[in-house]
Amino acid sequence: SLIVQASGILEDNFKIKPKKTKLYLYEDVQEFLNKTKNPQAQSMFFPKDLSAHVPRARLDLIFHEYHGHGLYCEHAKYGKKMIEDEKKFQEMNKEKIQEALTLNEYLKPDFEGHALWTENFLLRELGKEDLLEKRLKELETLTFQSQFNPELKTQKDVYYRVKKFENTFGKLH
Repeated sequence: SLIVQASGILEDNFKIKPKKTKLYLYEDVQEFLNKTKNPQAQSMFFPKDLSAHVPRARLDLIFHEYHGHGLYCEHAKYGKKMIEDEKKFQEMNKEKIQEALTLNEYLKPDFEGHALWTENFLLRELGKEDLLEKRLKELETLTFQSQFNPELKTQKDVYYRVKKFENTFGKLH
């Protein structure tokens, strides 16, 4: 399947692939999303249990949640901290919770940007430019809010931030 192929592409290029992240595919993801704090989302990733919840028909969102957010949480220093914080949230005092939330807000563009970059990379590698073009148009309509980066107003703004970095510094391996 294309999901397995995508994991192979990531392993070949970057020597990583999702190992602990679980992928849950839904015919109708909205039923699941309605039970969350973010029912207007298209799909969802939970760092606490490394789970990606995605509509079966959206390859772009599978790459975004499963490969993008999953790999970030499995391998990036801050991704691992997100997992730790979510697991020990109940034991954290108010000061520690506020520290975690502030750090999360500060790094939100990086977390989201990584997933958008991964999605873009895999769609291009698999020759799915038609899906990518459709997704890029969709990103213009999806809002993004960041107190530390108020200039980022849409998901497409986050995408362009990542692409600008890549164009300046190249693809990181």
